[in-house]
Amino acid sequence: GARIPDDRPPNIDADFPPGNTGIEGLELEARLAASQEELLFERLVADMACRFGGIDPNRVDDVIVDALNRIVDTLGLDRAVVWRRTRGEMNVVPTHCWVRVSLPSPPDELPASDFPWVFSTLDDGHFLSFCNRADISSRPDRESFERCGLQSAAIFPLPSSHDGDGQYALGISSITEPREWAQGILERLRLAAGGVR
Repeated sequence: GARIPDDRPPNIDADFPPGNTGIEGLELEARLAASQEELLFERLVADMACRFGGIDPNRVDDVIVDALNRIVDTLGLDRAVVWRRTRGEMNVVPTHCWVRVSLPSPPDELPASDFPWVFSTLDDGHFLSFCNRADISSRPDRESFERCGLQSAAIFPLPSSHDGDGQYALGISSITEPREWAQGILERLRLAAGGVR
């Protein structure tokens, strides 16, 4: 059998207490899973850019819904929705949606006034995310997301093809459990959002 030399330094195991390799293994496994998710999503974003680049105008709606489906599946989420707030309107309405089977669809409309933090952020051209509703400092937004049943969400402003078309946003969310958002995933989602409309 294998032999261990007897001339090892006496404190060779000092930096490796029992059980430490298991913790390191779990941390490495989590980092590998996160990087694999980012790689898969990077491929998805590239594929979406190609598909939206040469899209047949008659198939736009189908391609958007398929893109939402693929975002949800790739990231292990529950729902993705494109929302529209028409200028002068008090409510936001879903224009395109993909939801996992057995989970609730988004409401037919939501009062924009229930989400002041969301819309002030989108109006400034920025995206936002939260891992847990308790992270939201704006009480109206926190209570509104609770009524909607969302545990975690990331929301991105979308470009509008016409100035009078109103404001669009892509919302992706987890209903079943809180979700951590890796910065790399958020940046790729921001890029993907630019091609959804």
